[in-house]
Amino acid sequence: MKIAVCDDESVFTNQISSYLEKYYHSLDVLIETFQSGEEFLKRFIVHPDHYDLIFLDIEMGGIDGVSTARQIRKCNRQVLIIFLTSHVEFAVDGYEVDAFRFLPKPIQEVKLLRTLTDIQTELDRNKKLLISKGDREILLRYQDIVFLKAQNINVLIRTKQDSYVIRKTLNALGNEIEGPVFFSPHRSYVINLSCVADYDKKAITMETGERIALSRNKVSEFHTAMMTYVRICGK
Repeated sequence: MKIAVCDDESVFTNQISSYLEKYYHSLDVLIETFQSGEEFLKRFIVHPDHYDLIFLDIEMGGIDGVSTARQIRKCNRQVLIIFLTSHVEFAVDGYEVDAFRFLPKPIQEVKLLRTLTDIQTELDRNKKLLISKGDREILLRYQDIVFLKAQNINVLIRTKQDSYVIRKTLNALGNEIEGPVFFSPHRSYVINLSCVADYDKKAITMETGERIALSRNKVSEFHTAMMTYVRICGK
């Protein structure tokens, strides 16, 4: 995940960056900070699809946060924008640029963490995997994928509604999906942590009933991944 924090007061960029690093400590997250809307837009206009999430102060000197967001929306309609403001009455201006949420200053860690949880849920909900089946192209939502299973030169994709077999290696397909929701408990499987019903040190039971072996050397890693998933995404 790539995150931008844009605020003309360094105390807030430092504070938010610190909270983000604490929250995403075990994940692949890049945080970039900017001191003005002008500085951020110079970077953003060149790379409009670079960021997944933008924290934007509404009341900055020079170009303000809402005006910055208008420029953002000319290039990218999907990126999530979180407005930061000391005056709640300014929040209404953010609806025209489809702001995901508003956080009042001073930033409270508990409110920021709750927002991050909702953001992760939103990001995972919108991700899809494109596969080919015959002459059809099918988009599978990440949240519907229960597990991937290697079958020689093919991969079985088990979803909540159906199953698909595609000609691809598990390693190659596993590299196409990302995020804290997926984990490989065994060399032949990649599972969706949100679909885990229960587990012990030997196997994982999925909500669809399949029981998948858990490698002995993956027990500790799986437990950490499961706890991280629950903390970030909720169960």
